[in-house]
Amino acid sequence: MEHAYQYSWIIPFVTLPIPILIGMGLLLFPTATKNLRRMWAFPNILLLSIVMIFSLDLSIQQINGSSIYQYVWSWTINNDFSFEFGYFIDSLTSIMSILITTVGIFVLIYSDNYMSHDEGYLRFFAYMSLFNTSMLGLVTSSNLIQIYIFWELVGMCSYLLIGFWFTRPAAANACQKAFVTNRIGDFASGSIIHSMEAIVGYSPEKSQNMVFMGGLRKHVPITQIAFLVGTLSLCGIPPLACFWSKDEILSDSWLYSPIFAIIAWSTAGLTAFYMFRIYLLTFEGHLNVHFQKYSVKKSSSFIP
Repeated sequence: MEHAYQYSWIIPFVTLPIPILIGMGLLLFPTATKNLRRMWAFPNILLLSIVMIFSLDLSIQQINGSSIYQYVWSWTINNDFSFEFGYFIDSLTSIMSILITTVGIFVLIYSDNYMSHDEGYLRFFAYMSLFNTSMLGLVTSSNLIQIYIFWELVGMCSYLLIGFWFTRPAAANACQKAFVTNRIGDFASGSIIHSMEAIVGYSPEKSQNMVFMGGLRKHVPITQIAFLVGTLSLCGIPPLACFWSKDEILSDSWLYSPIFAIIAWSTAGLTAFYMFRIYLLTFEGHLNVHFQKYSVKKSSSFIP
């Protein structure tokens, strides 16, 4: 079981070679890449299926053992400043990975035939592969900094996919609308994460792991309220910002195809479920951190 967990870090990166290879192919061998464009669907679906099988195995192990596994790499700049990057595997992570990969596989299978005669076939599959990578990185993140990075990638992919047919005025307006509303939310999220540095910052003494937080509601009430509002907005609760970007997507998808509607509603539900998980782990429950006084005005040489 330990052996499987040790290789869980590769989950977000299995599908990453697809957009890289497509981009390199279009730059170096554009004619051959476009002529053989249908061949990219198979490796894309295959790699995502491998991740799904691996996630199923992790889920079975979680059911049998109910264990939590975390691995963290720490890059220390100096005694007062460091970065932590890693991955976190629990039952929710494995379930979310299964959901993401399963929905992604169905989308790719359907899109292979639906997009077969579209000039943007390769571009669509590159966007979808990068989107799957970003979502898998989001659910396996071990701290708020990683979540913010992968969430930015998810937002970028959403912008590209919403505006995929950018020559159509409706698609162009929708992607611009989504971009503006998401940037406002991202700015607020980044500000909140920065404001929490004094408690869960970047030094070795202060963990960025959400599991080691909890109970911060009483100590940072303004941050908690702002984060809750941001969570409700990302969940599409009216009249907050993201409702106005989600409503058109969900309504148009239902009018266009029930399959697209199911995928769109599943994605919206996944966003709501995971954002509330972040909120509850960070702000509710029992306090799991110890407060110490730290200076936030120290200079850093940024020398490893």
